This record gives sequence, structure tokens and C-alpha cells, in this order.
Amino acid sequence: MDDDSNPDLQQAVRERFGLVERLMAHVRAEAEPANIKRLLFTLGALVRGHAANARDFVHNAGVQLLETLFYHERATPDIRRRCVTLVADLATDGQLHGADVLGHIDPEQWCGPLGTLLREPHVASIEKALDATDVLQPQCPALQPSIAAALAHLDSERAAARAGGEPTDHVDEVRARVALLQLSQPAS
Repeated sequence: MDDDSNPDLQQAVRERFGLVERLMAHVRAEAEPANIKRLLFTLGALVRGHAANARDFVHNAGVQLLETLFYHERATPDIRRRCVTLVADLATDGQLHGADVLGHIDPEQWCGPLGTLLREPHVASIEKALDATDVLQPQCPALQPSIAAALAHLDSERAAARAGGEPTDHVDEVRARVALLQLSQPAS
């Protein structure tokens, strides 16, 4: 359902039940990573493409909640990816007019999470970090070692694909984006 589907009913439900705030409270209280992952999926579905819900999320410290979850001691790589992806999605949502969200995000505060994702040995994590840096455009000298780690991982992925006779187009594309990121960041 999008914001054009019975907006009066959506507003009444949002105001009466406070679904975004209630879900955020459940996320804050949850300790089990599998449940946090499910709650983040639900929260993402609730706020993506729904301007009023997204504004509620942002104005009720949702971005800070995502940052806290990212650094939680039991956060899995999937939870970290979901946190960064949701921040990037909110920042690029045209319905939010960009500044509504970007005004609540300090790009440099996301240098650590972005660096962590770049160092993960998963192409999907590296891509999510790239998507977020495209949106947030942080200037982080501390990203350079993470960028180098991502390039090394992608080079090994490409070599393994070539050795197995598999196509390398996707890995090559991601590697090119990482190389551009490397050029855009200040030296460490």
C-alpha cells in the first residue's frame, strides 16, 4: 500500500496506534539478533515509500536507533547491512524531500559503519556501503584502509570467478565503484 491508497485511513491508523513508535520501541527492547533482523525488515517496509511514517521515524530518533543497532555487540552482518540500507533509502526518498532526513544524519558519523561494511567479505555488503556513500557523501580519511580491504576482496573474488570460468562483470562493476570511492576520499 502506498501513500495514495486511502490516505485518510492511513493517517488515522498512524495517529491512533503509533505503529512506527511502537515498532521502534520493540527494536530498542529486543536483544535477539534474529528478532532484531525481523523487526528491522518490518520497520523498513513501514517507512519506505510512506512519507508520514518515514518522517515519524526520523523525528523520533530513528537514525540514531539504526546507528546504535549497527554497533550493538550482537549485530550480525545482515543487521548492519539493513541499518545502512535503511539510512540510505530514507536519504534518497524523494517523498521526504531529502533534507528532512539528511538534516538528521551526520555523514561522518556513518564513516565507521561504512568502513565495517566495506571490510566484510560479501559483495552485497560492499555494494550497500557504496550505495550509502553515494547518498551521504562522507569525507572520511579513515575509510581508506577499508576501501583497500574491499578492493583486495573483490580482486580475489574476480580471480576465483575467472579460475572457475564464471563471468566477472558484476564484480568488475562493484570494483570500479570502489575505486571511484577511493579517489573521492581524502588520504588517511
